Amino acid sequence: IIEGTSGSAWYKLDLDTGRLEIGGSGSFNLPEIIRSTYNEIITNIYIGEGIYNVGIIGDVGLFTNLCSVEVAEGNQFYTSLNGVLFGKTMTDLCLYPSGKEEEHYEIPATVTHICRSAFSSSKNLKSISFPEESQLAVISSYAFTGCRSISSITIPDSVQTLGDYAFADCASLTEVIFEENSQLTSIS
Repeated sequence: IIEGTSGSAWYKLDLDTGRLEIGGSGSFNLPEIIRSTYNEIITNIYIGEGIYNVGIIGDVGLFTNLCSVEVAEGNQFYTSLNGVLFGKTMTDLCLYPSGKEEEHYEIPATVTHICRSAFSSSKNLKSISFPEESQLAVISSYAFTGCRSISSITIPDSVQTLGDYAFADCASLTEVIFEENSQLTSIS
């Protein structure tokens, strides 16, 4: 077990189980030693109730074997559903674990924003779908970077902004379809 602190937050990494537990309060930034040395060991992250910012979100290709993220029930800033990390109101999809075994994922209708690098390097993901009533407005930069098995994606007509490099290094991607009546106004 490796333990340490980051400001008023603390972490505990169990090397046997691959579980990274983040607790305490405030903002958490992953120490470089964990980021560089133990990246591939981490399979599960638990975010305690006092954590309001997790500095690992948005890191392209971090935690290549991460299968799930759990959040304490009392956390006022984050929640998780089926191992996927969301902002508390489920409008921000923050992190889809890159090691999840599912080949298909449907973005919940409540999601309005797919955060930076949210799906990056998801090695098993072959398809993404959106419900008919999707409210998605923003797909941030690097959102799907490195999703090498996705071959096609249909962007809902509600999307207004598509960030730069959103589909970079998606080796199998041959088709991006924009729904009829697309509201897209910005491609970075």
